[in-house]
Amino acid sequence: MSDIKSVISLLCKHLKFSFNVNIRPEHFRLAKFDKTEESAVVQMWELLYKICSEEFPKLVEDDVVNFVKMSLAMMGYKNIEVYCLPADMSHGSQELLLAFGWILATKNVLEHSVDKSLRHSPLNMEFNNVNQAFVNSPTLQIHKSGSLESSLNSVLWFAGRIRQNINAISELAQARISVATKVHEGTTNVSGLPHLSVSETLLIRNPKLLTDYLSQVSEKYLLIETHKLWGKKCHIFWEWMESVIAEKESKGDLSNLSVDEKRTMFLVVDNLKNKLKCLLTKYENITCNEELQSLQGVPRCLLQSKETNVEMAHLIDDVGKQLEQLKDDLEQKEIEITVQLHDFARKMDHTVVLFPQD
Repeated sequence: MSDIKSVISLLCKHLKFSFNVNIRPEHFRLAKFDKTEESAVVQMWELLYKICSEEFPKLVEDDVVNFVKMSLAMMGYKNIEVYCLPADMSHGSQELLLAFGWILATKNVLEHSVDKSLRHSPLNMEFNNVNQAFVNSPTLQIHKSGSLESSLNSVLWFAGRIRQNINAISELAQARISVATKVHEGTTNVSGLPHLSVSETLLIRNPKLLTDYLSQVSEKYLLIETHKLWGKKCHIFWEWMESVIAEKESKGDLSNLSVDEKRTMFLVVDNLKNKLKCLLTKYENITCNEELQSLQGVPRCLLQSKETNVEMAHLIDDVGKQLEQLKDDLEQKEIEITVQLHDFARKMDHTVVLFPQD
């Protein structure tokens, strides 16, 4: 345990590279003994917030405490005490440290962060995409009325444009592959490597670009070295975490929740239920809008000719079946999450949670 300070310093360095969070070994030491000095509680909340934001990027909200609690619940964290912590971040650094250790041990967040960082780095780049800008395509006019013949011609015209674009994309992809193959064949065994990528060949032809490239690569190199060293010494951190658990257990039986803690727990459950409803509603609206968007290019006269146009009738029937299937899937997901919330509520002593039937 003599090396624990250097190991935690290494972990703080890793967290800085991976999640851009400024946390120091002193915060971990204070959290072990459930102290509040030097903003230890706030720093632990901030650390969990950054990690949870990477795990659930589409659910991020500004309320740090509520978002972290919701994320922990979705991950399956079953330690009730953390859900009873107050929203003012006045105490609870030890519980937050235990939650961080659980995430680190069960979710492999450091490995996932390193993998994601390297995938989007110059080390994994065949082509140089720095100067490629996204260009919005002009909005095409959609004909919503007219004769049946003109409407069909409009549909056929759009189908032709789509086919033309798909062919152009395929040709460009083949051209890129052909160019990359020529570069690979022409750079065989260069610098002791099997071959060079297109972006690496560009650096050889344009040495002025090396400064920016080396700056980006150096940062990734430090991340890789830090992660390798952490893999060798992380067992020391886990031994220290055992002492954190022992410190908590030394306080005695804390399983009975106070009235304020139970009230906070009820709010967490209510927030989870309301968040679930909002997400399901949002998902249902997005799905419906996507289905409607796919039909906006079909003229109104075609949608009204169900009896005379068999193919269009089949198309509408298929879309209807897809919508029904999506609704069934949403209902099934809501039932599953409600069951999980009931199971979560039953773990609390001397409490009753009512879920109204919609």
